[in-house]
Amino acid sequence: MQQRCSSGLLVLLVAAILLPGCKQRNTPDPQQLRPAAGGRWYGGIYRVNETGELRSLDPVAINDVTSAHIAENIYDQLLYFDEQLHLTPELAERWEVSPDGRRYTYYLRRGVYFHDDPCFPGGKGRELTAEDVAYSLTRCCDARTGTLSADYFRGKVVGAEEYYAATRQAMLDGTAPSVSGVRGFQVLDRYTFRIELTEPFGPFEYYVAMNFTGIHPREAVEYYGKEFAYHPVGSGPFRFVRWLPDQECVLARNPRYWKRDSAGNRLPYLDQIRFQFIKDDKVQFLELLEGNLEECYRIPSEFFPLVVDERKQLRQ
Repeated sequence: MQQRCSSGLLVLLVAAILLPGCKQRNTPDPQQLRPAAGGRWYGGIYRVNETGELRSLDPVAINDVTSAHIAENIYDQLLYFDEQLHLTPELAERWEVSPDGRRYTYYLRRGVYFHDDPCFPGGKGRELTAEDVAYSLTRCCDARTGTLSADYFRGKVVGAEEYYAATRQAMLDGTAPSVSGVRGFQVLDRYTFRIELTEPFGPFEYYVAMNFTGIHPREAVEYYGKEFAYHPVGSGPFRFVRWLPDQECVLARNPRYWKRDSAGNRLPYLDQIRFQFIKDDKVQFLELLEGNLEECYRIPSEFFPLVVDERKQLRQ
């Protein structure tokens, strides 16, 4: 069992680190950085800690914060939330809602590719299409996937309730489901996808920006089977490298990511993100001070005076 320090000893330890001078951070070696347009740079590893457990990287089974934080770097959704929580185009360049509020039509951007992965012929990721959107959202409604997101669609999307019930019965019987898909998920052409609701439901517009709607390819699910939850494939800015439970999860830059910055540089800038799983927020804070993390999401209460003064201003 790991020995725990008293809070007083921890404060003294932090003071000992802070007062003589913090450890020098492991900043990227300039020789390892690569220049980009507009005075920007590529390279570096961002190290961050999650105090919760990583449970699954299969979008349909994500309903916890830790899994969502990691998965959002791997997958794209049709839409996403910007800094003001406004809906913003992502895989869908634009979208329309019918006057009666029952049909949502999404027009996908072209030239978006899934991560290179052994699940594809030759290991080369193919282009993402409307068929992939239909497949991914249908898995949300399939009881056989262990979905935790079916209730967002059941009773709202045409045919979602029937499909969920059919797959649940098929799982119990060991047979094929009597319903082949969700009628309200419609592929109009290669780059156009529509969702039809049973009746208008205003909040539905926001559902396609949530983590459980991360778009993923059929090939990966069929190739990895149940292991897909531990070997995800998406089209997001980072691709999966490895997951060592209770130790780390490593993601690497997706060199074919579709998004670019204002100077025309293909994003992301970072080479890697490394997630650690330190459960004790005091240890996490000390790792930040030691220069082993770039981010500390929470400040333990006993360390707060070392970071913020009596006027609630950040100390130098």
